[in-house]
Amino acid sequence: NFPLDLDAVEVPSTNG
Repeated sequence: NFPLDLDAVEVPSTNG
């Protein structure tokens, strides 16, 4: 779970 995607921190979608 990488907090790269600010839109989905717990569940990385694209940037994660």
